[in-house]
Amino acid sequence: MAPVYFNTLGSGSPIDEQFVDNTKEGDVNVSYGVKGAYAINKKLTIRAGVSKVNLGYSTNNVVAFNSSSASASSDRELQHINISDSTMTYLSANNLRFANGPEVLFLKEQGSISQQLGFIEVPIELEYNVLDTKIGVHLIGGFSTLFLSDNDVYSVENNGDKTRLGEATNINNISYSANFGIGINYNISEQLRFNLEPTFK
Repeated sequence: MAPVYFNTLGSGSPIDEQFVDNTKEGDVNVSYGVKGAYAINKKLTIRAGVSKVNLGYSTNNVVAFNSSSASASSDRELQHINISDSTMTYLSANNLRFANGPEVLFLKEQGSISQQLGFIEVPIELEYNVLDTKIGVHLIGGFSTLFLSDNDVYSVENNGDKTRLGEATNINNISYSANFGIGINYNISEQLRFNLEPTFK
């Protein structure tokens, strides 16, 4: 079981190019699963498993309104989202001008668009023991295959209410990650140990 923080190191927007300059933030979710290991020798262990991983990512400063209220130039769908309700239009508050719509738009609170993804992860990793005492240290390297299981995009109001918009169209059904981490063990007894493994994927 592990907390998972999802974010990007690059620029751009996974939703639409109009949100490139909007503030974005990753969510903290939880992954859970099982893992097995085979010790090749005292220093090297190969391990594999399966887990359920949930990822979340929000784009802030988004205004939603009925497209019938907007000018024709503003009436468009989001670039990478298949929206189930075509009557709504979503614009970056950073780009809003009076020409985009009626003045009442500027009286509405800004919300966000939340992208929620779920994967079944199958990792294959090597573990190298650097220190094997009461407190052990090991290095981890490997890769994971991720199978898409959930793909949802929500419009989120400032009061926390969520409305499902649809799903992202730019997500692969199968993805891969390279995994790098460091592990710290505390041997409570010969049968039980506490293990902490911060991992970058």
